[in-house]
Amino acid sequence: MFICHIFNTSSQCGNLIQITTLLIPSVENPSKESRTRRKLYSLIMKTIDLKRAFLEHVDLTGLLPEGSGILLAVSGGVDSVVLMHLLGTLSTDRNWHLEVAHYHHGVRGREADKDAALVKKLAKEYGLTFQVGSLPPIPEKSGENWEAFARRNRYKFLEKCRKTAGLDLIVTAHHADDQAETILMRMLHGSGVKGLQGIREKTGKVVRPLLSFKRVEIAAFAEEKSLPFRHDPTNDDTSLERNFIRHEVLTLLGSRFPDYQTGIRTLAENVRELEEYVEVELEKKVETLMSIRSDGALCLNAAQLLSEPPFVRKRLIHHLTEGSDWRGHVWRSLDNFFRTSKTGRMMALPGEWMLLRDRGNFLLSQAVLFQTDDIYPSFQVRDLSMRVGDYKFELDIFNESAPFSTDSSVELIDIAAISSNRLELRGWQPGDRMNPLGLSGSKKVSDILIDRKLDRFAKARQYVLTTGGEIVWLCGICLDDRFKVTEKTYRFGRLQWLKENVVCAN
Repeated sequence: MFICHIFNTSSQCGNLIQITTLLIPSVENPSKESRTRRKLYSLIMKTIDLKRAFLEHVDLTGLLPEGSGILLAVSGGVDSVVLMHLLGTLSTDRNWHLEVAHYHHGVRGREADKDAALVKKLAKEYGLTFQVGSLPPIPEKSGENWEAFARRNRYKFLEKCRKTAGLDLIVTAHHADDQAETILMRMLHGSGVKGLQGIREKTGKVVRPLLSFKRVEIAAFAEEKSLPFRHDPTNDDTSLERNFIRHEVLTLLGSRFPDYQTGIRTLAENVRELEEYVEVELEKKVETLMSIRSDGALCLNAAQLLSEPPFVRKRLIHHLTEGSDWRGHVWRSLDNFFRTSKTGRMMALPGEWMLLRDRGNFLLSQAVLFQTDDIYPSFQVRDLSMRVGDYKFELDIFNESAPFSTDSSVELIDIAAISSNRLELRGWQPGDRMNPLGLSGSKKVSDILIDRKLDRFAKARQYVLTTGGEIVWLCGICLDDRFKVTEKTYRFGRLQWLKENVVCAN
């Protein structure tokens, strides 16, 4: 091994390995390379014991504790096949229980079927249980790009397999080049600082033990061990963003900076340390700036929030929404919202969150909580209690009057005025009118809500109790005059719209 004599350290050998990537730009398809280059490549790579380095790494980091139950995600590509070989040959010594899962994306026809067949064959050779899942069709109006849809469903499938099998971890074959590609893509899309952490070695139950190893090292190990793997030709299509960065941008970058993966990995580690500090400081801000309303909305004091530096106020919203990697346009829009928004203006955020500028506060809530078009099946007038969204509606019937209450969440009505003997609960709609108690004539529900200074979140969650198309009660706010108790009333109904007191005043 004369080449090793030239170098004194393993890091220097690593640099030589990177230099060889300039000679061999397409490691995933080595059949295209000349025999001379492949021999040089193989000779250099054999100086590195990937298996030993891998074992030292998982021992040092504790990523794969002894005795763990592991679900290994295997696509059939070189990276996941090498990981399968490493775990399969080390499992006995480490008492790992392994199972294999493959996700069929259904986009390459028979070629994708061959991927699944190879993974199944390899799993059988290692004596491992094999499971396969398939990507469902993407909904026409989902608004989600195919890659994000496929990724979300793949991890959903893997987590289901893990739970069903009672395993501890999901292991994927992401490596150092994947990390470099991801961080560079996020930079180009205007990611926030948090996005520059890139891919983490462990996220929840998902572990990526190859993240410190380079693609060239993994491919060389596969060649040395004669491991069979599948090559996905779509990975060569440079019209796709990630492939362009992989084959064009990073190949050029590698010609000047052979060890760029290490530099990018160091950046990610530094950002991660910074983020740990930022998260602690943001939690302190949450304690002083935020309260939670009874309807679940997060309430932030506007004056205090706007006094914070732009970075802090934007990151606080990202923190509270548990945001993923927001792209640049979201950060820019949020910054503009803070600078220019007036009372009543809303902004949509990723994850179906909505940010509302109210009078003295910013309100943050998820759009899935809004139920303006909810309609509950009509029900007979009788004693009852039922859940309506985050509220509880109750009706109690008496043959003699109950005490009146000044609490707007409790009202008395004349049961005889409900001629159909049926009631219905639904979200209020534009155009709804009623005769508010004590006023002559009708008034738009929308105007009543404005007069009460309800914010848009509260308006979106406002219900009405109706009978025969007429509003009986604007729930928790006011009764219709036509259903009030009079001296002629002989059958009384007590309506209750129960909720906790609002923590944050508007």
